Amino acid sequence: MKKLFLLLLLTTFSTYGQQVTLYGTVSDNNNNPIVGASIYVNEIQKGTVSDIDGYYQIKLKTGKYTVKVSSLGYKTIATTVQLDKSLRVNFTLDTDSTQLDEVIVTAVRADKNTPIAQTNLSQKVLQEKNLAQDVPYLLDQTPSVVTTSDAGAGVGYTGIRIRGISSQQINVTLNGVPLNDPESHGVYWVDIPDFASSTSSLQVQRGVGTSTFGTGAFGASISLETDIISPRAYSQVSGTYGSFNTKKYSVKGSTGLLNNHFEFTGRFSKITSDGYVDRASSDLKSYYVSGTYKDDKNTLKAIIFGGAEVTYQSWNGIDKATFETNPTFNSAGAIYNDAWEVVDYYDNEVDNYKQDHYQLHFNRKVAENLSFNVAAHYTYGHGYYEQYKQDRDFADYGLTPIVINGTTIENTDLIRRKWLDNDFYGVTASALYKSDNMKITLGLAANEYDGRHFGRVIWAQYASDSKIRHEYYNNLGVKKAYNGFAKSIYNISDKVKLFTDVQFRSISYKIDGTLDYNYDYSTKDDLFFVNPKIGLFYAMNKQNSFYVSLAQTHREPNRDDYINNIDKPKAETLNDVEAGWKYKSKDLYVETNLYAMMYQDQLVLSGKIDNVGSPIRENVGKSSRLGFETQVAYKLNKMFSVNANLTLSSNKNDNYFVTELGTLKNYGNTDLTYSPSIIAGGSLNFVPVEGLKLQFISKYVGDQYMDNRNIEASKLDAYFVENVFVSYSIKPKSYFKNVQLSLQVNNLFNKKYASNGYMWGDSPYYFPQAGTNYLLGLSLGF
Repeated sequence: MKKLFLLLLLTTFSTYGQQVTLYGTVSDNNNNPIVGASIYVNEIQKGTVSDIDGYYQIKLKTGKYTVKVSSLGYKTIATTVQLDKSLRVNFTLDTDSTQLDEVIVTAVRADKNTPIAQTNLSQKVLQEKNLAQDVPYLLDQTPSVVTTSDAGAGVGYTGIRIRGISSQQINVTLNGVPLNDPESHGVYWVDIPDFASSTSSLQVQRGVGTSTFGTGAFGASISLETDIISPRAYSQVSGTYGSFNTKKYSVKGSTGLLNNHFEFTGRFSKITSDGYVDRASSDLKSYYVSGTYKDDKNTLKAIIFGGAEVTYQSWNGIDKATFETNPTFNSAGAIYNDAWEVVDYYDNEVDNYKQDHYQLHFNRKVAENLSFNVAAHYTYGHGYYEQYKQDRDFADYGLTPIVINGTTIENTDLIRRKWLDNDFYGVTASALYKSDNMKITLGLAANEYDGRHFGRVIWAQYASDSKIRHEYYNNLGVKKAYNGFAKSIYNISDKVKLFTDVQFRSISYKIDGTLDYNYDYSTKDDLFFVNPKIGLFYAMNKQNSFYVSLAQTHREPNRDDYINNIDKPKAETLNDVEAGWKYKSKDLYVETNLYAMMYQDQLVLSGKIDNVGSPIRENVGKSSRLGFETQVAYKLNKMFSVNANLTLSSNKNDNYFVTELGTLKNYGNTDLTYSPSIIAGGSLNFVPVEGLKLQFISKYVGDQYMDNRNIEASKLDAYFVENVFVSYSIKPKSYFKNVQLSLQVNNLFNKKYASNGYMWGDSPYYFPQAGTNYLLGLSLGF
């Protein structure tokens, strides 16, 4: 009996001392992996951190343990686990918006219970395909998105439209700070190249969305959050090489959290490309530096980032005959003989611009349920685009004709630079209050933009009476804006939540000076808007939820709207109704959304461009965008999964009128420009072994018109393109923490297509996109 007892005792100790593995993943409520989460075991006072996939593992002896999981920006959780054998435990952390890195963006973002259509992209998703193409191309597989590239391959000037809405009507914020240019309303991603490398998360809201800072959202808003605090030091080196001599180099690192209070992060990137289109070269540089101090209640974060770009202009487009026979032709910089034949090209027909951003964020946790954030920001941008011009009138540049050997010379060849020099500065503030059944967010912002526009002649064949750097126009645009909002989510019951949101926006804008020589121009406009929103969110059960929302918003015209229209442009008004359903199970996710966007005086792209290539917009009275959006993600098994999205829409002018030859003509109900009725995307994903991923990606964009009259010549044909993406990542037991090799093949079947264009009179001009091309990338983590 004693021997039996001793044997049982030894067996028990042996079992208790056996080593097993606790492993799993750490993710957020959207199932996105959390990088750098701390997994701490109280009994042994040791732990580990999650990797880029949110994965962790700890070797332990069999027994009972208390495991604490924490990450900055998330609520800490603790749980007890009994380890008799190796065990997988996955942890899901709830957002703790009292942390700085969330408070920075929580004022302008929607959470999972907000009744709007939204897509959230994690850092892992963004970085996986961040080879050299710009942010719009990383969003190409989100619903209702159409992207385009002037140079044809996604490097240089790129554009994005969502639900047919142009980039001038998409609100973009970075850490809650407005990123749209206050005058043009556009976002020029080329000015901050490779910014995705410093982005920790991105949210796209479709429709009016929630209240935000900056110009109003008329089709969508995009919110980016920069890198959050890293608890551990790291460094990363990545490089890309691809078609058209495309190259990207990026170096990035963090000190990790020093003395439990300080963290510093930095990145430098350089991208160069010859472009698909002739001479459409890009030379892009960017940087990002941040420093953070934190304690139990306060966080102070300083961020400096910016970029410098020199791109050879490829803004002119090509006519239909050239598109068919010589799609890479670029007329920018062309030098013609007397027979109007191209004999040479000017070698410096470039856009040269530099932009620097400064942000300072302070957050204080006043109490467990109350916090506030204040941010000061300043952006300085300056640069020019240079153009060779032939046979120009002296008078257009403020010069007098000259007489040579008795002959009066009234025209000259010349080189001009059109300069931009602007300052944008202001402050934003937000407060967040949370209780058991309510969340309230308040926001205030004030900013000013001073935009100086001037033109200089730097060379002329006949200099006339010009001076060095002869200036032929100079004007100043000043825009002051103030806005505030109050929004709340109230739990009517455990299943029903009420969303309310109201925003005010006050704008004062004026332009003074000369637009061209002796063309004096002055305008001033003061506007005030109130934008209300309301919605309901209903969680029927763990799998199904429904939402509905009503919203109204207004938006002011931009600089070109004032300058290019004879009549003073009107502010736009949008009434937006949205309703959706979400289903989520272990292997299937489905989201559908119905929307009805009813406009008054919508400023739509006319299809025309001005004399410097900027698109001209026009008020069109009543118009509408009615649509159905759906996205599906289905996991067939451990190796195969499918993602797909589809948008079906009707986008109409209500009785489109235009004056032709002095007569007002009604074209009836026509399709809105650049608004395809079908947009679809999808990918088939195959993971045969851990670390290896293969994706076959498709994109379809239906027919769209480049003229609101819908004349046949203005039709931009539908296109269907396929891409392939392959990545292989390993975590070698060596000097490197991780290694990833990626290959992206775009336009696999060499489809000939144009994704954008414009009309010159009744003649179409196209921006052709590249045929089959590739990008090969390597990333090393230390």
